[in-house]
Amino acid sequence: MHLDHPAPRVNRMTYAKLDGKKVVGLVQLVPAELLNGLPCFQAGVAVAKKYRRKGHAKRLVAAAIAELKHGLAQDAKIKSFYVEAIVSVENEPSKRLAAATISKEPTTVTDELSGQPALQYVLKV
Repeated sequence: MHLDHPAPRVNRMTYAKLDGKKVVGLVQLVPAELLNGLPCFQAGVAVAKKYRRKGHAKRLVAAAIAELKHGLAQDAKIKSFYVEAIVSVENEPSKRLAAATISKEPTTVTDELSGQPALQYVLKV
C-alpha cells in the first residue's frame, strides 16, 4: 500500500500487484463523503491490458478492501465503513467487476465529474 496526498487534506491509498517490476493492476481508495454516518471510500481500479480477463481485478479489489479494513481497525479504531464505485453505464467490464466485488444492486446516478449517467455500487464493510 502506498499513501499519497493528491490535494491538500486528501489521502489516497494505492494498492498494487506486481509481476516482477511490472504493475499488473492497482486499486485506489480515496475518502469520500460520509455515508449513513460512516466513512466511505471511492474505489478506482486499473489492470494492464496484458493481465486483463484473468481475475486480477477481483483479487485486487478484495485484497485492497481487506487491507483497508485491517488498517482502519488498527490505526483509527474504525470497525465499519463503505466502499463505493461510480461506473459509467457504458463501461461493461467495470460494471461486471463492481457487481462481482462491491454490490449486485447499483443505484442510477449522474457522475459528478463527467455529468454522464452512471451506476453507484456500494459495499458496507
